[in-house]
Amino acid sequence: FKKEFKRILVGKNRGDKWTEGDGKTPIGIYNLKYKIDDNKLDDFYGPLAYPTNYPNLYDHYRGKNGHGIWIHGFPKDNPTRDFDTKGCIAI
Repeated sequence: FKKEFKRILVGKNRGDKWTEGDGKTPIGIYNLKYKIDDNKLDDFYGPLAYPTNYPNLYDHYRGKNGHGIWIHGFPKDNPTRDFDTKGCIAI
């Protein structure tokens, strides 16, 4: 069984995330905090989402800030959207 991802979207601005609202996806090692199921999620995020622990302790030490970085799906009504995220990872 081979599952292929056709698209993976990241932040609209390239480079490592440093500040809230910079439109970048953080580069680092992050834990997934919990799973948000379909029935508790806006259709924009697809069938499920996993919030990350960004910024982690090392990020705080380096002076990074921000919040709300998730790994999530694509909108159910537009699975082929062709634009970047505000910092999340959309699969």
